[in-house]
Amino acid sequence: MQQVLDRYTVAALAGDRASAAEVATGLLSRDIAPEKIIGHLLAPSQVDVGNRWLEQSCSVGAEHTATFVTESILASLAVGLEPPVTEGRMIMVCAEGEWHGLPARMAAELLMLQGWRVTFLGPATPANHLRAYLADADADVVGVSCSIASNLPGAARTVRVARRLGFTTIVGGAAFGTSATRARAIGADGWASSVNTRFDLDSVVWRNVRELDHDAEWAMIEHERLELTRQAMRWLSDHHPQILATGGSWLEHVVGDLDEIIRHASAALLCDDRSILVEHRQWLGRLMVASGLRDAAATVGFDAVASVLRHVSPNASAMVSRAAAEVPLDRRP
Repeated sequence: MQQVLDRYTVAALAGDRASAAEVATGLLSRDIAPEKIIGHLLAPSQVDVGNRWLEQSCSVGAEHTATFVTESILASLAVGLEPPVTEGRMIMVCAEGEWHGLPARMAAELLMLQGWRVTFLGPATPANHLRAYLADADADVVGVSCSIASNLPGAARTVRVARRLGFTTIVGGAAFGTSATRARAIGADGWASSVNTRFDLDSVVWRNVRELDHDAEWAMIEHERLELTRQAMRWLSDHHPQILATGGSWLEHVVGDLDEIIRHASAALLCDDRSILVEHRQWLGRLMVASGLRDAAATVGFDAVASVLRHVSPNASAMVSRAAAEVPLDRRP
């Protein structure tokens, strides 16, 4: 299967939809079910593409091209093969701020193949837009997809809207990690670790659901993050002026990195889960190394954010500092 996966991914990155489709339809002709093709070809290929971008072995343009190819093939795979609706009605939505829509689309297709009727609302649906849509929606469940951990606060807002309107709300996606902890923390009714196997609603719904305080420190960090990013830039200017000396597009990258660290800090505080920051520190370090910089350059951004958070949220500041400190000493400057 690895050779098939590699052939598909190479074609997708090249924008060769015909060759990629040939790989997928070849599997169909061998009586491999569409859900297997989604779960064992399309989804792993997207993970591979993401890792190639992180290692800087493919461009953003190539990554987007591969996503377009896979979206096209996903749309054609199961059309007309859906069984009758027997399981219920679901509205699938990406968390507020979550622009990675393909994992949610894959989940929607897999659920439809299991007998669900699914309406997909697309990526990054604002909570107020979702509220307006759900007011007249005919559904049993709202599914919330979240791929990037910094969007967990947005997922919490999405969940709150759906639950206040009386919908059972199930969450899933890479942002939630490998346990139910983060899903419980944001106030969801349940967590689906995967929909590759049969999705049983009753088995994933919890009896006790957390009532979330949306005025807590995590929300304040989200609200103030632009100002916090400015303060972190000033901290860098005072303590590491050489980082900002290049100017131009490099400054945009620095601002973006600081903003993402702050957003991850908000998510870590929301979920009381420092591993969110540790995972982002590791990811950012890999990106720095692939870009020709030292891994330790990522730690400087964490130091800046920890400093500016100290007066806003000592708990979040401590989380950021501890995450940065987990870098092995022989990789520190």
